[in-house]
Amino acid sequence: MDMKNLASIFPNASQAFLDENQQRLASRGVIIRPATKNDVQGNVGAANGKRGDMNKTESEFALMLEAQKRAGEILRYEYEGITLRWADMRYTPDFIVFYNLDTNSHSRTMKLIEVKGGHIWDRDIVRFKGARAYWPEFQFEMHQKTKDGWKRKL
Repeated sequence: MDMKNLASIFPNASQAFLDENQQRLASRGVIIRPATKNDVQGNVGAANGKRGDMNKTESEFALMLEAQKRAGEILRYEYEGITLRWADMRYTPDFIVFYNLDTNSHSRTMKLIEVKGGHIWDRDIVRFKGARAYWPEFQFEMHQKTKDGWKRKL
């Protein structure tokens, strides 16, 4: 699978997405049909900011998750699929991702993922760290997209 082919499958993907996934998919010999907006869970590209609507950064991350799902690396993912509550706080991570750890015992794990763009507000960090501290049963990750590509922050 070459860069041109991957770019045709994900026409709105950034260069960071293409670089990240080109070798991963090619090394597995994955043949995938072109993704559509219907393949990505949630409403993609809405600019009104309502809950349930992904912004462009979240949409791009969802395309990366979709590629992982098609490659068999994850079972499934949901956009804003869970809300955690504690004290007077609420936290809804951008994605909940389900992994299959052991096919023999059917044990699974999940990860709660927060996706941010170029700027991260202090209140977002506080809420994320608060949820992580109160709910140690879950795995948490925060990813940020900058001009240099995707980076895991926390």
